Amino acid sequence: MSDNTFLYYKHFDDAHTRRISYLVFTKNRGPRLDHTITYLKQCMRQEDELIIADGASTDSTQEVVLRHRDAVQIFLSEQDRSAQHGLNKAIMLARGKYIILLPDDDRVHADGIDAAVEVMEKNSDIDALVCGGIKHFLTRNTSRPFYYGPGINYGSTVEHAFTYGTCGNGFVIKRSAFAKVGLFPPDAAEWDVIWFAQCIANGGVVKFARINLFDHYISEDSISYKMRQKMITQRIRFMKQYCSPAFIRAYRLKKNVFYRRSGLNKAINFIYGARKIIRKEGVGKLTRQIVNCVVRSKNRRVKKGAPSSPVWDGGLS
Repeated sequence: MSDNTFLYYKHFDDAHTRRISYLVFTKNRGPRLDHTITYLKQCMRQEDELIIADGASTDSTQEVVLRHRDAVQIFLSEQDRSAQHGLNKAIMLARGKYIILLPDDDRVHADGIDAAVEVMEKNSDIDALVCGGIKHFLTRNTSRPFYYGPGINYGSTVEHAFTYGTCGNGFVIKRSAFAKVGLFPPDAAEWDVIWFAQCIANGGVVKFARINLFDHYISEDSISYKMRQKMITQRIRFMKQYCSPAFIRAYRLKKNVFYRRSGLNKAINFIYGARKIIRKEGVGKLTRQIVNCVVRSKNRRVKKGAPSSPVWDGGLS
């Protein structure tokens, strides 16, 4: 099939027949996809749908999907330029009011999903909700929580997308937001961060909720692990469209390979952040921030395989 076959714009209107469209992207990782679908079936409600975007796999992927055909509404398999290129076609076939994207090796939590949807239902102006989760670094055999504390006002500036990122695919997007912003950039390595920056720049409402939505696994064959330097280079290129020269200079300094491989990176981050806090809120605020960081650092790392936290406080940052 050609790309034009999937341009069904009628799915972008407000009418919907599903609550959530889960979009899973995969290629030649049948066993992992099998585990992901099995897990998702425990989280899905009857009013949800599951769409698999496959980049023309040659392994057991098709057999896996056929085994789970009771849960899979759409299986889209053809050669793609990138994972997000396949996701874009799946988005245009989706019927859910909300869209959750998943690689074939991440996990979502049912209670976290319900909490995120509740937040978006109560705050109907939100176009996209970034949520917290647990990062699992398989190469280091460590894990840590990912979330932002109160007071950040995430999404108030475009720079937030580049400063804080999205941590894997721990976010929920209202399907109608794609009509405002457009689809994901098909050739960008860090397509999610760039899309969120474009969303904020175009007047979209993006917020962060302190909800434990997902488990994000990072290994040597993860896209984010393999393409770190390419992501940084592309991010800086897109920053030039949205961010101030001072912000870009600070980012370049923090992401410099020499500093990233030494303890100086933490010192630079601290100095840069401390200067902003002192300028805006005084030395007392900085002191309180340091004390809070010391206290939080004791609980930051958790052992691999430890039970993840329940839905946190569910508040917006």
